[in-house]
Amino acid sequence: MQTDVQKLQSLYGSDSAPGLPGFVEDSWLRCLDSYNIAPDRPRRPAVLTYGELHDATDQNEDLIRAATSEVERLFRRLAHGDHLVSLASAKGEKLVFRCDPGLLGDLAAAGVTLGSIWTEETEGTNGIGTSLKVGRGLSIVGDQHFHVGLKGLTCTVAPILGAQGQIVGALNVTSLRPEPQQAVRLLRDITERAATRIEMQLFRRRNQGRRLVTLGQNGDYSDSVATGLLALDDVGRIVDLSRNAPALLGPQRERICGAAVLSERALPEGVTARWEPVAAKAAGTERRPARGLLAAANLPLDPRQTEVLRQAVRLFSGHQPILIQGAAGVGKSTFAQALARAGQTGGQPVFLIDGAADPDQITARIRAINPAEESALILDNLADLPAPPQLALLALLDAAPVMTIAVSATTLAELIATGRLRADLAHRLSGSHFSLPDLRDAPALPQIIVTLFNRLAEANGRAGLCLTDSALAALTSHHWPGNLHELNAALRHAILMAGDQVDLADLPDGLQAQAAGHDLAARSQREAARIGAALQHHGGNVAETARYLGVSRATLYRKIQISTIRQK
Repeated sequence: MQTDVQKLQSLYGSDSAPGLPGFVEDSWLRCLDSYNIAPDRPRRPAVLTYGELHDATDQNEDLIRAATSEVERLFRRLAHGDHLVSLASAKGEKLVFRCDPGLLGDLAAAGVTLGSIWTEETEGTNGIGTSLKVGRGLSIVGDQHFHVGLKGLTCTVAPILGAQGQIVGALNVTSLRPEPQQAVRLLRDITERAATRIEMQLFRRRNQGRRLVTLGQNGDYSDSVATGLLALDDVGRIVDLSRNAPALLGPQRERICGAAVLSERALPEGVTARWEPVAAKAAGTERRPARGLLAAANLPLDPRQTEVLRQAVRLFSGHQPILIQGAAGVGKSTFAQALARAGQTGGQPVFLIDGAADPDQITARIRAINPAEESALILDNLADLPAPPQLALLALLDAAPVMTIAVSATTLAELIATGRLRADLAHRLSGSHFSLPDLRDAPALPQIIVTLFNRLAEANGRAGLCLTDSALAALTSHHWPGNLHELNAALRHAILMAGDQVDLADLPDGLQAQAAGHDLAARSQREAARIGAALQHHGGNVAETARYLGVSRATLYRKIQISTIRQK
């Protein structure tokens, strides 16, 4: 009689598939009995919002700093194939993501993106979730995935252990095809070895300032994966051990660890020790915001740009060239800098090239970039870039691992047609295009105005200054042809002119005159229309609409009757 697992395998697996490995069958049973997941249910992994991704990155800063170089090394080793290399937190959140840009579409179709959450409880049997659940390295190949949408993947995962053997993350290699067993064994080996090296880096980070001792077999310390690390306190007692250290110490581990002072004579036969000098705790090792993402305070003002930024980060982190377009004043340059900081999880240097600067200075700056070092390059005012720097830039892109973000108010096709940009350079800069929307169309325009006002007021030493209702109504009724640049100038004028609060009379004369000719009471109808459009766009989901508009659900309910809008 077929078991439930066998029935599911015959329905959704390959007819020629062998029996499932024991740990996979156990996982399938958990999916059926504990999680009540159907293999063919519509699925889409939950994805962290940009703010949540920032928080997760900050909470896992030590892990990311210790793992980034290994992720990069592993990706370069596998770059010839269809492989993704990623780092996940202990909660299954993908925090570092490296793949060939050409794979992004296929991976996204399977829900594999930066910030996606992979737990066994929500996604069924999968590499990251199952590895974190059982606490061991493993591979989930093709039909071994529980959900039918994942059966084209091979996922090899090694957990990463921190202090006291706690799982702090997972290193993942995903292939877009079911791999043969020989390839799977090779992937398991290199992934687990890379995870061990990450653990050694974490060990050194958490024991900075302590005496470290490296254990090896018969004086051989050449393979860091085969060695062990001990950390000693000021009097020579063992206070921390790496994963391999207990096996090297053998049955005498408890006696050695309990000794008042570590002695080489107490080590098992064949195990040798190399005592490292005590390194002073490096300056600046106090906790800092992670460089991989922006601080929440630096997120774009416009919630629509925040969503665009989240998408662009996924592409840029995969080394996809980015082109940013939009009208004057929408914040293209600021957005480009935010993207460069958010996507540089490896700590790459970021260079800013202004196409409107002196041509000789631009050329010298491009030639000063180290072609042997991975870096990020922001090309601002691309339409103004002269011909000589274009040639130097083309040579750099051909020789160096440079990640590019180009900023232009003019399309590449128009720049090529008018002879302002070399076609071969344009092709190298043309990857993924993002167009930033005009300020006047923002559903959350009042919130954008108030947020920018508060930032400017604080910067001018006037924190606590507020806008009156009449001033805010005048500002939100304006068309803003100059977008954020114009809004910034208007608010600075008002802040400098204001007394205890910013009133209509403190705004620039043009805004005052415009307000005098408008019925500002109509603003409430326009706001209701904006909210209605946003709610319709999000399928009536109040929480998503409130997040998009940058307000709380309570505020959204207070502004307009949601039930009435839903019926329209």
